[in-house]
Amino acid sequence: MHKEFPRILFCGDPHGRFDQIYDASTRYLPDAIVLLGDIGATAPLSSLMAPVLELGVQVCWIPGNHDTDNEQEYDWLFSDQQTPGLHCIHGSVHVVRGKNGAELRLAGLGGIFRRKAWAPPGLIGGVCPEHGLTSDEYLSRMGKGNRWRGGLPLRHRSTIFADQWLSLAQLRADVLVTHEAPAFHENGFAVLHQLAVKMGAARSFHGHHHQNLDYGQHDGVHAFGVGIHEIMDLQGNIVKA
Repeated sequence: MHKEFPRILFCGDPHGRFDQIYDASTRYLPDAIVLLGDIGATAPLSSLMAPVLELGVQVCWIPGNHDTDNEQEYDWLFSDQQTPGLHCIHGSVHVVRGKNGAELRLAGLGGIFRRKAWAPPGLIGGVCPEHGLTSDEYLSRMGKGNRWRGGLPLRHRSTIFADQWLSLAQLRADVLVTHEAPAFHENGFAVLHQLAVKMGAARSFHGHHHQNLDYGQHDGVHAFGVGIHEIMDLQGNIVKA
């Protein structure tokens, strides 16, 4: 990535610990910090991230599989969508504008693959191994008694569905962040690398596996894994371990 971009930091799975995010935000004053899922909210996210937002640092986030373990944590994340500077970027592209006037298109795909919805190469067994179900198709196949708040079961609010992938694949981004890993990880998925390539992303970052990993560059995409509680910059350097 040769052109100038905003300063962005990527945070590996917090799992309810936020001091490293406060410290990195205060020390480096980035334009944005990105939470890579499994946030483990212990209060509304706007409250937890207030010390960061007060510094003028944007907070972007995607959900991890554990963020739908119970209703309280889910609500602390997903019902807290109106705070300025706080952005859920799951299934979308968000433009981060830096203090230097530079812009970066940041795409997010949270959650994990689950066999009943989509089992792409890398996940053994399950339905629709190549194409996966859309969220509407999954709803049409499940019993109405299994619905939660009129829609997908709570657990599947952090499931990756094919329509989310397809929608993102039509868009452009400089960076793709996911909770799951691409195929370079032993438990990763080729479709996530393919998504980064389709979107024209030059970087991809993921959490979930709690490992600090540099996969190198493949098909024009330099991919990284961010370890639990770690903070990584856009170049893949660990700034807070």
